[in-house]
Amino acid sequence: MLLSSGYPLIIEGLINQLQNDGSIDEYTPPTAFTQSVVDSIARLDGAADSVARRLSAFVSPPPEDSITEYLSMSPIDWGRIRDALQREHLLTVERDGRLWFHEQRRKFLWNKVLDQRQREDVGQEAFSTLVDQFMKEGQFYTRLLVPISQLARFARQSQADSPALRRVVELSETELAVMASTIELELSTDDGKRWTQPEQALIYANTAFGCDRGDAIDALPGLIEKGLIRSLPISIQGNHDTDIVAEVGVEFASTSTLVLHGRVQPVLGRAVTPGVTASVIRDHFDDLRLQATYVVSSVGSAEPIDLIARVEGFPYRTPPSLGPANPMLGVWVDYGTETISLAATFRNNSDLQRAREIAENVTGTSYGQRIRVAKLFTDPSRALPSWRFVRAVHFATGRQVAKRPDGEIYMINSRPAPLREYAARQVLIRKILQTSCDELERAVYALDSKPGMAFAERDNTFHLVELRGSGRVFEVSNDLTSLVFGQPYRFARLEQILALRPSETVTQFHSVGGAVRRQRRDPVVSRLNNLLRTARMFNAHQAPVEIPLDDTLERYISTAHVREMELAKILSEQITIGEHRGTRPEQSLRVAVFNGMDRRIPPLVAFTYMPGNAEDVIVKILDGAHPADADELFRRAFGPSVPPSGLQAGTAKEALAYLAGYQMDDVQISRTIV
Repeated sequence: MLLSSGYPLIIEGLINQLQNDGSIDEYTPPTAFTQSVVDSIARLDGAADSVARRLSAFVSPPPEDSITEYLSMSPIDWGRIRDALQREHLLTVERDGRLWFHEQRRKFLWNKVLDQRQREDVGQEAFSTLVDQFMKEGQFYTRLLVPISQLARFARQSQADSPALRRVVELSETELAVMASTIELELSTDDGKRWTQPEQALIYANTAFGCDRGDAIDALPGLIEKGLIRSLPISIQGNHDTDIVAEVGVEFASTSTLVLHGRVQPVLGRAVTPGVTASVIRDHFDDLRLQATYVVSSVGSAEPIDLIARVEGFPYRTPPSLGPANPMLGVWVDYGTETISLAATFRNNSDLQRAREIAENVTGTSYGQRIRVAKLFTDPSRALPSWRFVRAVHFATGRQVAKRPDGEIYMINSRPAPLREYAARQVLIRKILQTSCDELERAVYALDSKPGMAFAERDNTFHLVELRGSGRVFEVSNDLTSLVFGQPYRFARLEQILALRPSETVTQFHSVGGAVRRQRRDPVVSRLNNLLRTARMFNAHQAPVEIPLDDTLERYISTAHVREMELAKILSEQITIGEHRGTRPEQSLRVAVFNGMDRRIPPLVAFTYMPGNAEDVIVKILDGAHPADADELFRRAFGPSVPPSGLQAGTAKEALAYLAGYQMDDVQISRTIV
């Protein structure tokens, strides 16, 4: 008990030594285990001694025919030696139905009994044997991958024959993480095109494998230079950086691929799944794919507008100018700790609804990770009233928002805001809108995740970096101009320089010169301009909103007016816009609509705002003779006692779209002429 401290493995060795009339007088507690193995080896004859050393290369016993071929001996001779190894308690643990080395005895034999030259000689033979076994059994015999990779560094001849194998053996942990990310995020098409977006791979190396962001960025060019990753000549997806593809690790037909996968498992803590998104979609969403005309997926939680953009221009997604778009379903799948985003298009709504029901019931596991559908999104759905933000700003500040011919909006203030304040207001307006928008608006405008902003200024140039999952506004002291802009992998570099938290990601950034002029642009209106841009893209596939010229029009316009006045009150109380802050008086609304009797003449609308209760909205629809002008129309509707101060007028489509909070292209007027 003194020598063994109660460990069964040591006790077994001591008993074996005594049963063979050996002495344990020279044994000590630190050497009892190793000395018993040495003594067991010494009692073997030369052939058995050689076999024990050669078999210590294998963690698990190869098939019997592989062992005899490896040892170049007959089954009878192998059986005799096997019995000798069992008598000496060298083969004592059952593996795959046969006795084999206890792992501690095997490691001691391999690492201490064999010298480096012997390990290289034996390792090359054992490596080739396991590779042959893997190729015979097929790629699903994955438990061989780690043993193959462990022997690869001793397989000098194989490394000499395959430079790619030698480079894989020498890969650092960081390089393994970048390789694994490139393989897992690979996308492909039916015609054989393969690609991985490099920035996604670099960011994924950090989020999925814990690799330092900066080290990953530094590693990728080296992997390209080594030929393990290839830079594609043309970016398939039109990225800022050229797409990449792994030259090793996808097809299990080369020793370098086997070794790469075997090295990743113990070093990074899990196996690598080539094209993981395609694999998950194929295994769990195949019924959905059968309903769809086109499916695209990627790792990461893409915003709905990004999924819409991904299927734009692909087959069966009709351009807006040619008619209604084929419906699209967005699916977000929780895959372990990662999210997979999927967009699928369909020929009709019936196919989409069947696919939606399929997606709602998907559950299970894939490659050891739990699968769960987190949320769904359908497009088309309904047009968004994107102009309501502009109306609310006017009500909150009394100032008009300027509009350029291309539809972009802006507001110029009298003095520039400090950059921190500029960034903080852009974040604050998103937080305010989170509670002031409905579910569809929050999804399309990506308002559900916590907004954040990093900012920096250098040499009269300012940089704003928008974050998701953050909630922070902070200044960056680094020179982003030289470290990021003009450099490859900009988003990955930003995440590294900003030292983002695990929940934070960079969504976009921009850089503007001319400090005074750019800061005079109101930050809130600039942010709302981004939302308008998103809404234009989203509304392009939505059916126009029908605005009726009947007795329901007043309720329709009143609902929109109250909604905008409520948002204006919130804005005026919580944020400075256009250098204005503080609650402004509510306004009532009067609207006169001339419907007329001639379809060839478009309806005319005249309206004005007056101090009063926001719920005080009156809409009158008139027929009869065509008024001479808007002033006559308004007086005919409301009488001379209501002064038409600040009267605004236009066609029904133009004016009613504005009053309902829409842009003109997003509505159509439903006109009834008796």
